[in-house]
Amino acid sequence: MMFKTHIAIAFLTGLGLLNILNIEHKILFVIAALTGASVVDIDLKTSKVGRRARPISTLFQFIFSHRGFFHTIFAGLILTVPFLILSKIGLAFGFFAGYLSHIIIDMFNPKGVRPLSPLFQLSLRGPIPVGSLREYALLAVLVFIDTLVLLKFTL
Repeated sequence: MMFKTHIAIAFLTGLGLLNILNIEHKILFVIAALTGASVVDIDLKTSKVGRRARPISTLFQFIFSHRGFFHTIFAGLILTVPFLILSKIGLAFGFFAGYLSHIIIDMFNPKGVRPLSPLFQLSLRGPIPVGSLREYALLAVLVFIDTLVLLKFTL
């Protein structure tokens, strides 16, 4: 999926969780969710985050391949550990929720993901190609819902 689609779903995830949880630092929580959703594509040197971290993303793409290890729940758990060490548990939860939102939305792509690899090789995939009209329609729906939820917070 496109970066903007990942951001839209992570934003919705962050806002949605704020409705459920008693989070002290609401803005930081949403930023953590957006960060979690963004970092997943560090394994693709041409992604938004990959271009900004080119030496690292090139190495990760070579070692793990795109939609490999970094597109698993286990990578998300490992990358959440620094948030647990350096911040409050709420921010770590926000990061992990954003990370999961990225993996889940990638399940709607025909290339799919293997979220439980290497333990299980179950590949989950769907009907929405990257950059397709279907993805733009999904993005429009997500932005619309994001706007409604955000308005609820401001009213």
